[in-house]
Amino acid sequence: MDENHFRDLGIEILWASPDQYFSDEWLGSILNELGCELVFGDSIETLERLDRTVGTPKIAAFFLDDFAETSKMRGDSETQAVTIRRLQGRLLREAPVVLLRGNGMELSARNSDGLITHVTYGVSRFRQIDVCQSGPILYLGNFFYPPNRSALRRAAMACEGLRKLRVVGPISSEGASFLRKHGQTDIVGCVDSIEEVADGCCGALDLAQSGSGTSTKILTYAKLGLPVICTPFALRGINDCLGELCRVVESEDQLSKSICSIPDDFELSVVNSIEARNIVMTRYDLDAEASALVNSLTNYFRLDE
Repeated sequence: MDENHFRDLGIEILWASPDQYFSDEWLGSILNELGCELVFGDSIETLERLDRTVGTPKIAAFFLDDFAETSKMRGDSETQAVTIRRLQGRLLREAPVVLLRGNGMELSARNSDGLITHVTYGVSRFRQIDVCQSGPILYLGNFFYPPNRSALRRAAMACEGLRKLRVVGPISSEGASFLRKHGQTDIVGCVDSIEEVADGCCGALDLAQSGSGTSTKILTYAKLGLPVICTPFALRGINDCLGELCRVVESEDQLSKSICSIPDDFELSVVNSIEARNIVMTRYDLDAEASALVNSLTNYFRLDE
C-alpha cells in the first residue's frame, strides 16, 4: 500500500497532539503505515486550512480534552481560543471517522455525527522502573486543565512536610509559584522520556474528581510499575482490574495517612504494582490496539481494493 492511498481518497488527517507529560506519536506512526498524510499541530492555521477543504472527508484524531485549554497554554487571546473551539466542534461534527487517543474527547465525539472507529486507552510500553522507598511521589498531567490544577494543589498540601512531590507536565507560572510555597517540589515540565523522571519514585498520584473516560494516568503508572494512590473517581473504567491493587483515598485525611504510611506498606505496594503492571501490559497492549486500528481503518476505507 503506497503513501497516496488516503490522499487519492481525498481524506485528510488531523493529528492534534500538544506536548503533555511525555511525547506520544504511536497513532502517527500507525497512520503512516497506512499511507496517511498527517497534519501535526493544533494551530488555528491548521484547523482553518482543514475547514476550508469543503466536501473533503477528514479523519479527526484528538488527544487533548479541549483545544481551548491548549490555546491558554500557548498564551493565545480569548478570540483565538473561541475560534479554535468552533473549528474543533465542526471537525467533530463533520469528520466521517473520529480517532480518539485517551479519555476526555470521548463524550463530545459520541454526540457528533462522525463514526468513531477506534477509542484507545492503550499507553506506550515502558520498561519497569526502579521504585525507591525514600523517593518522591510522581504526579503526571496537564496542569493547565482546571480539574488537574485543583487536584495538584491538594497533592502539594498533602505531601507538605512528608514527601517530595515530582510534577511532570505543562503548568502555569501561578501553579508553579503555589507549589514552591508548599514543601519540596520538583517541577519538571514536559519530557521526552517519562521513564527517566519516574525512576527512583516511591509511588504516583491521581486525585481526579471530575472528567470523562478512563484515566490514562493510572495506566501509565501501572505500566511503569509504580504503586498508585488515587481517588475512586480516578479508577473509572478500570476499577475491575486495578481497584484492589491501588490505594484508594476518599478524603484529605486518608490521603495524608497514605503518604505517611508509604515506608510501612512499601513492600506490599511494590508487590501490588508488579501485579498491576502485568495486568495492564496484557489488557491494554498498545501493539494489539494498533493492529485493531489498522484493521478497522483498512476495512472501513477498503484500502485493499
